[in-house]
Order: sequence, then structure tokens, then C-alpha cells
Amino acid sequence: MKLGGSISRHLSKIPKSLPSTCDQFIKERHAHCFRTHQFCDSDAMSKIIGHYALRRTSMDKARFAFVDVQQPTLPIWNYMIRGFFQSESPKCALDMFDEMRGSGVIGDNLTFIFACKACGRLSDVLYGKRIHVHVLKLGFGSYLYVCNALVHMYGCCGDLKFSRKMFDEMGVKDLVSWNSLICGYSRCGDYKEVLDLFEAMRMGNVKGDEVTMVKVVLACSYLGEWKRVDSMVEYIEDNCINISVYLCNTLIDVYGRRGSVAVARGFFDRMTVRNDVSWNAMIIGAAKSGDLVAAKKLFDEMPEKDAISWTSMITAYAQANQFDDAIWHFQGMMAANIKPDLMMILLTRFKCIS
Repeated sequence: MKLGGSISRHLSKIPKSLPSTCDQFIKERHAHCFRTHQFCDSDAMSKIIGHYALRRTSMDKARFAFVDVQQPTLPIWNYMIRGFFQSESPKCALDMFDEMRGSGVIGDNLTFIFACKACGRLSDVLYGKRIHVHVLKLGFGSYLYVCNALVHMYGCCGDLKFSRKMFDEMGVKDLVSWNSLICGYSRCGDYKEVLDLFEAMRMGNVKGDEVTMVKVVLACSYLGEWKRVDSMVEYIEDNCINISVYLCNTLIDVYGRRGSVAVARGFFDRMTVRNDVSWNAMIIGAAKSGDLVAAKKLFDEMPEKDAISWTSMITAYAQANQFDDAIWHFQGMMAANIKPDLMMILLTRFKCIS
């Protein structure tokens, strides 16, 4: 299984997120290209387009600069395809891929990785299969990172048969390979297969990471295998797996819904960085256990409340027949200019008049 001649070497051609101090430099360089009539030159414009394309807020600038370039080089095409697949318009990445092929540029392993990711975001399995054909024809079928992208793409599209086939035929697999297939099964709700794959990983001496463990913990939760959740926490600690915000939020949510609020609170307290999901999961867990005092305290301490925060408190008070508190929070929600959905309005009215 080929690694594509060290993908890190290829990725180094695409500039990472540059410091904000470079933004002005890029703008000045772009203006200089206009003044010196180099805005059509692919070499002069390559890094400028790359800088724009890797910022979601400046894809319009990347497109504007790209249109003027005569005979774009492969790195420029890759910048554009990558930028679009990460943007709010992933379909444009596939349009760019078609335009590139139409211009006579074949593409490389990075091109196909980015195109596969665009198909995954769009759940366009038919286009994905077209890309798969190109991959095989051009000899990229043995490249590990391309194979990983195909496994991920088929999984995102819900075609687990092809995703599993790709995975099983890979001569060399890495953690990304396993995670791509696990995520596919998790996305399609096949939680038993998620756990079976994880056990196969362990048998193969492949250590999971936070992505793996989020899917495994959720699978255990959905299947009601609570003892296994506890063993997964031990696995995380024994293997020194990074407990990211994403993983910690999952553990808070799972233990909170299970009724083990103290355990959930333990994970919440150890977090150095929390987001809205962290707070909401803890509030919901406390409220579900019937501890409205703790839920209210968390709610009051939450830096910025969203619709879920307010809804959780209103629902908890209504279900506890504390209608005055429910109405008070509903009014506070309206005063905060957070619009409740229709279900929330109906629930509040029903609970408070019944």
C-alpha cells in the first residue's frame, strides 16, 4: 500500500492557516500582481489563491483570482477543490474537478482525496463511484490515503457494502481506515458492527483515539450496554487517549442520560474548555435526574445560553409541575430574543393549563 510518496510532503505544498499578520501581505502581493500584470500567471498567483482558498470566508476571493489565471497548475486546482469541499458549497468542488479534467489536467492523489470528501459531504455516491473509477484507472488504488478517503466517502453516502469492501481489500490499514469505517456504521445506526470493529481493532493492536471512542461510547449507549461504557472509560484512561471537548461532551451526555449525574459532573469539572454542548448536556442530565436546583445553578452559570438551554429548563419545570418557573423562563427566553420552536410553545401551554 503506497503512502503517496509521503503525504506530508504533498500537503506542504498547500499553505496551512497563515498568521493573521500575513493577510495584509497577501493582499499587497495580490495588488502587486495586478499592477505588474501578473494576475494571469499561475506561478505568481498560486500561493495567493492557496491563501484565499483555505479560508472559508475568502473563497469568493479565491474564485475571483482563479478566473483570471491562464492554464492553472495542478496545485492551484487542488487549492480550489479543497477550498470548495470545506466551504458551504461542496458541489462547487465537484464542478471544479470536472472543469480540471476538461482542461486536460489529470489530477493526483490529493485531488481525488478532496473530491471524495466533497462527495461524502453531498452524499453523492454516483459521483463518488465515478471518482473511484478514475482512481483505479490512474493507478491510485493502492495509495493508503486515497483508499481511506474512498472508505469514508462510501460510508458518508450510506453505501456500507462498498465501504466495507474497500476496507477489507486494503493491504495496509491505519487508524484513519478503521475510524472511517466505524464512523460509517455509526452514521447508519449499525451500532453492533461499530463494537465488533472496535474489538477487531484491539485484536490487531490498533489503539483508538478520541474519534474512535466517541463512536464506541455512543454505540454502547444506544445498545444499552452500560457496563461496557464503564470499560471504555477505563480503556480511555489506560491508553492515555486525549479526552477532547468532543469526547468529554459525549461522556457527559451518556452518563447524564443514564442517571449517573455525579460521573457526568466529574467529566464536566475536569474540562478546561467547555462549549454550549458541554453546558447543555450537564443541564439536561441534572434536570432529568430531578435535581432542578443543580440544573438551575448550571443554567445561571452558563456564559451564553441558547435555545436548547432555555428549552431544557422550561421542560424540566413543566414536567415537575412548577408552572410559574416554567412560564418565567419562557418569558426570559422571549426577552433574550431566542425564538422557541412550535413544539416548545405547545408544550409550555399544555403543561401550564393542564
